[in-house]
Order: sequence, then C-alpha cells, then structure tokens
Amino acid sequence: MKKLLISIVALSASLIFANPVWVQYEIKVDNPQSATNIINATDKFMASRFVQENFKGSLHLNAWIANGHSEATHGFAVLQPSLTAHTQWIAAMNQSKEGQEFGSVLRENSSPVFQRINSFLETY
Repeated sequence: MKKLLISIVALSASLIFANPVWVQYEIKVDNPQSATNIINATDKFMASRFVQENFKGSLHLNAWIANGHSEATHGFAVLQPSLTAHTQWIAAMNQSKEGQEFGSVLRENSSPVFQRINSFLETY
C-alpha cells in the first residue's frame, strides 16, 4: 500500500510539472493613464527580440468588467506548455533587460492583488 501511495504521488507530481499551465496575475490599476502605460509596456515587451526568441507560450492581458470583492482591475493570463517551461521563462525574464524594464513599468503603474498557477487536466 505504501509503494502504491508513493507511486501515485510521484506520478501526480510529474504530471503537474509536465502538463500545460495557465498562470494568472491579477493587478489593480488606479487610473486610465496607468492602464495605457501597462498596455504600451506589454506591447513593447512582447515585440522584443528577447520574447520572440524565448517565450514558448501566450500572454493575454484582460480588463475585468465585474470582479466581486477583489480589487483587481486587470489580469495577465500566461499559458505555458508546462510548469517547468514557465519556471524557466520567469527566471530568464527576470534576468533580462527587457523583463526588468517591463517589471518596472508594472510596479510603477499597478499593485499586485492575486496570483494563481493552474494546471490543465484535460483539453477538449
């Protein structure tokens, strides 16, 4: 029984790291100019050679119309082929000049609200 439980846990962990992931970053933006700054920075970042050569997923910038009790006004959804790929991307992005510039604009124009990492179980 113990071996079966260990096998199930190991298999589950490997599937989580191998399955596609959707990472959600929710932010609060206080004014239209800050939202424009974030959009422009996102456009510049995604058009950069660094992103073109290193990013294996897709990025979606969303504005919330209704969001319950959350203060978040906008969100980034990052889809990656695996959690491993996402972890490698975050490390590379944080070390790049382009990623640091993008992060600086985000910090100056928004406040982080929420972050979630989702693992796809099935795609239909």
